[in-house]
Amino acid sequence: MEKGTFSSNQLEEIISKLDIVEVISEYLSLKKTGRNFKALCPFHQEKTPSFIVNQEKQIFHCFGCGEGGNVIRFLMKIDNISFPEAVQIAAKKAGVKVVPYGYNKNTGDEGEKIFKANEFAEECYKELLFSPQGRRALDYLIGRNLTEKDIRRFHLGFAPGTKDYLVNKIIEKKLEKRNFINAGLINKEGDTDTFRNRVMFPIFDIRGRIVGFGGRALDEEQQPKYLNTGENEVFSKGKLLYGIHQAKTPIKEKGFVFLVEGYLDVIKLHINGIENVVAPMGTSLTDEHLRFVKRFTERVLLSFDSDEAGINASLRNLESILKMGFETKICMLPVNFDPDRFIDEYGIEAFKKAIGQAMDFIDFVM
Repeated sequence: MEKGTFSSNQLEEIISKLDIVEVISEYLSLKKTGRNFKALCPFHQEKTPSFIVNQEKQIFHCFGCGEGGNVIRFLMKIDNISFPEAVQIAAKKAGVKVVPYGYNKNTGDEGEKIFKANEFAEECYKELLFSPQGRRALDYLIGRNLTEKDIRRFHLGFAPGTKDYLVNKIIEKKLEKRNFINAGLINKEGDTDTFRNRVMFPIFDIRGRIVGFGGRALDEEQQPKYLNTGENEVFSKGKLLYGIHQAKTPIKEKGFVFLVEGYLDVIKLHINGIENVVAPMGTSLTDEHLRFVKRFTERVLLSFDSDEAGINASLRNLESILKMGFETKICMLPVNFDPDRFIDEYGIEAFKKAIGQAMDFIDFVM
């Protein structure tokens, strides 16, 4: 048997234990039409749904671009991963333990090593936040009206001001520095941490893996105010949306996505019961962001900061959003208020009222 392959019995067992509709529903908003389910195809741009899922045959097919196959083929395409990776994901969902021929647990692909490095860093940052050394960072978060439960729910942490906190942890645990360099957590020489004196926000992909971090400076004179993981094999700022792992199901249930600007906006809305909310890494929405969002919904509610920069960002983003064919509304808050601050000062009910008064994009532009 060729290295990295699986037996036909293994594959049949995995596929038989999965419902393709349930799996694809994690990624797309499917609608029942007769005996099949239908959605906009995630593999090419279209306005009329031509992506069909047949539950009886356990296959999908797009009549627009011709893509089709079983649940494993779908996972390969949607996550842009190899066949063995897709089988492993499907096996986990099915509760089946499989090991490909020739597999060596000590040699994973580059992406998997980065995920593990990020997981280790997240644990270190989280542990430090709740230690005496992290008191100032914890006070900052509590001052932003977050409880310990909220902080743990979003896996927040603290990177201290010392230059080699994480480096020393890596050495102590005898871990491979190269993986942390590739993850962007330490410098190329392997002797200095990337994130220092920052509140740490882990960034998860749609599958719940930590792909990188956003670090918020604790001192006002510290620049930049927000620092993201550098681009690498698993982290691409133009593709990722903060909060998507927790928001994907609420987006489908509510029928629209709420786009905001910052990490704390997302967190504050989530803990107040508005969970269909995500934020880009910065203010610019890319076509890739929007194609990704379109898997779940065609309706967008936009609420960026109401200062001049936020309004200009909204106008820039509107062009991209409308070009993609989204039904769009804008929630305007008082000048110099973002959702986080507005909720703190006026409460969640006042914020929900502001959402109810959201403007059509033409009224906003006028």
